[in-house]
Amino acid sequence: MSAERLAQEIALDFPWIGSSSRRVTSLVALLEEAEQARVAQGPALIASLLERFTFLSVEQYEQSLLDMAHFIDETFDLTTTVLCATTADRHKDSAQRVLYDLVSSLAAIGRYKVRSLNRYDVAAKEKSCSCVLLVDEFIGSGKSFEGRVRTLRRMFLDKQLTPPSIHGIAIAGMTQGLRAIEHNFDSLNVCYALKKGIKDYSDCVTAANEYLLMNDLESQLAPHFADEMMPSLGYAASEALYSRHTGSCPNNVFPIFWWPQRVGDLDRRPLLPRAL
Repeated sequence: MSAERLAQEIALDFPWIGSSSRRVTSLVALLEEAEQARVAQGPALIASLLERFTFLSVEQYEQSLLDMAHFIDETFDLTTTVLCATTADRHKDSAQRVLYDLVSSLAAIGRYKVRSLNRYDVAAKEKSCSCVLLVDEFIGSGKSFEGRVRTLRRMFLDKQLTPPSIHGIAIAGMTQGLRAIEHNFDSLNVCYALKKGIKDYSDCVTAANEYLLMNDLESQLAPHFADEMMPSLGYAASEALYSRHTGSCPNNVFPIFWWPQRVGDLDRRPLLPRAL
């Protein structure tokens, strides 16, 4: 089956692809790349991964925020709780976008006055703070999220203050990463807990073959771009399959879906955009 024909079939099955001419064009290009891989089953692997994909529409994203808002309202005392984006510097961060939208969703259910900070590292300056709720969009390996908790507790202790209870919440997260870090939090919650795209879906024999196929596909990608290394299987080998409408694709996602360049400095138009 030609790449265009397979892309048309996939587009019919997944409206988030079929509703965007840009994504359909990018999918055709991706399938053509897969056809050039050493093993012929490359396009079939792409189709399988897309079946496992969690892609949030605008409506699903907004519903997730509303679900989070209701959970926060029912669980926390908002007079002593500070919501913090996990952002640690001046650079752009989806955590700040989610925090902004989450505070708006809280207002929509009648919680008009919410304490929030767009950087987690200033939380220790807050007065009458008995609870910090760290907010993010996506938790992959969990290492950076875990680091925020440890740093935050140390900052309070350095000021000879009793650390508050620290909780985490996000739109989505990898199950393996969440399990690895949950002991650091007083609670940790996500709207979507996600499996690894190959390891958690396939038996040992099938997975071994899919990893070989993925290695062939990734071998066509430039190993570096703008001083960044192409993360095989996604950052920390997360094997993530997640993105959302108008969002920047997490680097935990398989790079075949977002990496911008092929070997030989050939530009790609990836299926999912990621700002580097």
